[in-house]
Amino acid sequence: MTHSAAPVADRSIWRDSERCYRAVMSRDARFDGQFIVAVRTTGIYCRPSCPAMTPKAHNVEFFPTAAAAQARGFRACRRCLPDAVPGSPEWNVRADLAARAMRLIAEGTVEREGVPGLARRLGYSERQLGRVLTAELGAGPLALARAHRAHSARLLIELSPLPLTEVAFAAGFASVRQFNDTIREVFASTPSQLRTAAVRRGTAARHPDGSSVAGARPGGGVRSRDGVRSRDGVRSRDGVRSGDGVRSGDGVPAASAATAAGVRHSGAARLVGAPGGTGTAGTTRPDGAGPSRPPRAASGTAEVAGAGSGGGMSQPDDTPHPARGAAGAAGTDIAPPPDALPPAGTRLSLRLPVRPPFDGAGVLAFLAARAVPGVEDVTDGYRRTLRLPHGSGLVRLTPMETHVHCDLRLTDVRDLGNAVTRVRRLLDLDADPLAVGHVLQADPVLAPLVTATPGIRVPGAVDGGELVLRAMLGQQVSVAAARTAAGHLAAALGDPVPADSGEPHLLFPSASAIAEHAPDVLRGPRRRVEAIRTVAAALASGDLDVHVGRDPGELRADLLAQPGIGPWSADYVAMRVLGHPDVLLDGDLALRKGAAAVGIDPNDLTDRAQAWRPWRSYAGMYLWRAAAHPGGNR
Repeated sequence: MTHSAAPVADRSIWRDSERCYRAVMSRDARFDGQFIVAVRTTGIYCRPSCPAMTPKAHNVEFFPTAAAAQARGFRACRRCLPDAVPGSPEWNVRADLAARAMRLIAEGTVEREGVPGLARRLGYSERQLGRVLTAELGAGPLALARAHRAHSARLLIELSPLPLTEVAFAAGFASVRQFNDTIREVFASTPSQLRTAAVRRGTAARHPDGSSVAGARPGGGVRSRDGVRSRDGVRSRDGVRSGDGVRSGDGVPAASAATAAGVRHSGAARLVGAPGGTGTAGTTRPDGAGPSRPPRAASGTAEVAGAGSGGGMSQPDDTPHPARGAAGAAGTDIAPPPDALPPAGTRLSLRLPVRPPFDGAGVLAFLAARAVPGVEDVTDGYRRTLRLPHGSGLVRLTPMETHVHCDLRLTDVRDLGNAVTRVRRLLDLDADPLAVGHVLQADPVLAPLVTATPGIRVPGAVDGGELVLRAMLGQQVSVAAARTAAGHLAAALGDPVPADSGEPHLLFPSASAIAEHAPDVLRGPRRRVEAIRTVAAALASGDLDVHVGRDPGELRADLLAQPGIGPWSADYVAMRVLGHPDVLLDGDLALRKGAAAVGIDPNDLTDRAQAWRPWRSYAGMYLWRAAAHPGGNR
């Protein structure tokens, strides 16, 4: 195995003003999400492909994140929706502190654990972390996290039937005042005005009788629970309207970061079921990291469509689904047991943008071959259960040519941003396929493969600990045998979740459950079973921490220190969990077989692959696909 960081010259494109301005002049959508352009004369920031008139060069500034633009007093463009773009591929290519922090912020770590928790996970002091992020990204961790909350809030305002007070806490805000001020600063509108505008466009959540959801009134205000309209958005629970012009609690203007947000879309919503509940929205936590008590989930279904790559507001996603079962099936009927609970929670239908070209069929085929019965299913797109910070979820993914249709059902809407971030990483939606293709096509052996299958992706993972244990189950056996073993483990120890007939109905077993019951459930050599039990115990206790913010070298060393984990497994985890783009599993038998099939001597593979940097993970995907039999030791 070999891996390395990307060349320094490829980093921080936003610092190259000339190159950025050329991208803006050409409205090149390939740069959307990679930097932000702000116009001094209008006070607005946009994506590079914004269809508005190109500003003069001396009137623009470039920023790495929208949070940085917000900190300088700019607001989001209403025409191009700079948040409705894929995330920056820079956070996967880079393995430094700033990139690792961005991954954790996008997953909602600050909302759950505060800045101290973020710093602890990264192994730095809060002061040092703040200095690095401000220098690299133009904003500190609080501003970047608040950007994430602003995006989640806008989605819930426009796309869900939740009362606006509950949206505030569901999005992770510590108070209604902070919610009002942030939305006003980022979008130059109050929460009720955003919802009213969605009603006028016909894209807001609605009740079955066609009436608008609670809180969206023609006058632009939100009527509080006592019947008094709040002029600027949401009335707090003590009946006092939040004031105008007040900044958020830490004194930094709220921000909207296209590159930092875990949620990458906006658009339409329609409520099919009953209106949302009106239970307690949640109590605030003293560290400002978000509510400590979950809001009541809305019943019914919100159908949402996100923005595409062009300007203007998006329309409802009426794209037909491809033929059912196109990706193949695992061959197992996963109908839930007769006593399974009926599904409940908030349903959202999202349209996740991607950078074309996108080999969606290839990603689905990879996941289908490894689908764990009861946890995953590929008979209707790709479906799987999710173990989320505040509850469980179910996702169905249907790749299209320019986006991925994503149906989500969440037991707690606070998990929206986290779930979308995990899904984007699973499908590698933030990759830059043109940059990958440019390097790999320079090799005459790989060029025909890249031409035949442009836009290949490296599938990620929705849970680091789960992937570690599944990788151990797959050691020295075929992919089919590994799937069978994982299915047996899930059937015995998986946690049941509410499901409709035919839906996945089990969460992959927790590390603690596997550590406790592995000897009774797992089959095979005693030494192998004990190794899996030991690693599961380390994951459960926190001694082994596998998350997207880990340094690749440190994670690899921690994994190799565990029994039963060798170089192949450690590198495979780094490639899929961290999204590391430059890992070559040169000891993998199937990959070496694929190399031989395309005319590369397997003994020369490591040296030959030096020319593929920093995209050797993607080259490995091509070689796996070129193998005559795609099973084997993966």
